[in-house]
Amino acid sequence: MTLDLPATARLLDQTSDHQHDPAFLQILARHGFDDRPLRVPLQARYTKARRWSDHELEWAYERWREGTTFDEICARLNRNPQDIIFKLIDVCRERGEVFTEAGRSVGSGNWTPEIETCANELFAAGLPAWKVAVTFGVDFEHCEKRLYAGRADYGHNKRNPFAVCTDHKHRLNVAIVKAVAPRAASVFEGYAGLGLSTNGYLEALPDASVVAVEQDEETADRLTASLTCAERVTIERDTARRVLLRRILNAPEDRFDLIDLDPFVTCADAIGPALELARDGTLLFVTFGGEYRRCFIGSNRKSLAKRYRVQLVDATNSEALQEMPRFMLGEVASQALTQGLLLEPLLLVRYPMVVRAYVRVRKPKSLQALLDGFNERVRRDERGARFDVPIPKWRSVDAEHPLREVPQDLLHVPRSRR
Repeated sequence: MTLDLPATARLLDQTSDHQHDPAFLQILARHGFDDRPLRVPLQARYTKARRWSDHELEWAYERWREGTTFDEICARLNRNPQDIIFKLIDVCRERGEVFTEAGRSVGSGNWTPEIETCANELFAAGLPAWKVAVTFGVDFEHCEKRLYAGRADYGHNKRNPFAVCTDHKHRLNVAIVKAVAPRAASVFEGYAGLGLSTNGYLEALPDASVVAVEQDEETADRLTASLTCAERVTIERDTARRVLLRRILNAPEDRFDLIDLDPFVTCADAIGPALELARDGTLLFVTFGGEYRRCFIGSNRKSLAKRYRVQLVDATNSEALQEMPRFMLGEVASQALTQGLLLEPLLLVRYPMVVRAYVRVRKPKSLQALLDGFNERVRRDERGARFDVPIPKWRSVDAEHPLREVPQDLLHVPRSRR
């Protein structure tokens, strides 16, 4: 059965000039690519989403079965390839077929230094990475990796997808610290970036010292320049894991009242060492980042199985997006258990691209209390360790008063023992 694409979704091989942002056309012309056929409208990121129709999805499925490249399907539908893959995975599962990307990639043979230079400028100006890929006839994953790898401030620019809802998250950080640990005296920030969270903690905790870790040299310089109370901050230019391991080796008694692991992709390798430097009452803030954002892709689920021992191979996309954070937090709780620690959830928040977990670490007085506390929250099965906790979407969370429903006995943390 062959379906024609409905007129409302059909795009010609070359779009008309009025569909393009002139800024992108100027960039193409400046780099000598003004004669290139443009198969999708060159418009900036965060355009209004378009609802899928059954006919459109069936068309995409038929093209996929025929072995059509995702480049071609994306161009005809004017849709992000990840969105298309997301839909096709569900369709294949419903119909008992095995989804594959094999043979449907245009590859990276067209990627040249000249194209990369132009592509970086288009991306910096706001053109989505997948539209850059379609414009130059390059596999979208290769294009995305090259564009992000080429950015000195990777992840710190408001235009990239990892920064969605950043303001809400930083306000939440401050509100929770003020509510739960207003006298915290020592903070570890493993992925400090440009210093937005660092300055927030410095303001909320006037007596606290902060260890701020940032691996990228240029970003660390910008972090240093942004600090409001630099005398209370120690900046480490390294990875979070290496800094934590050094402290475990050299000063294991110097533990933290607040540990914030807020990566763009993953902090899985830093969680174990971080827990070793936690004490009874320590706040642990963890972001499940890019690894969660793309958990609907098979290869990413394999990575998550290695990092968090979670097996959600057969879960639908929506199920994975909802359940994956609970299993990821369950693995964090399992690691804490091996060190005689429990995790008490304060709040988990689901953002469009990440999930942010705010928990407190507790050290029970007995082994039985430890096991009872763990089993009360965590259930193990063939999928992994699932932490039973609600995960509201960020729009439903009051960033100024996020913990109104938290029992009062959770709102006291003893002053740091230094």
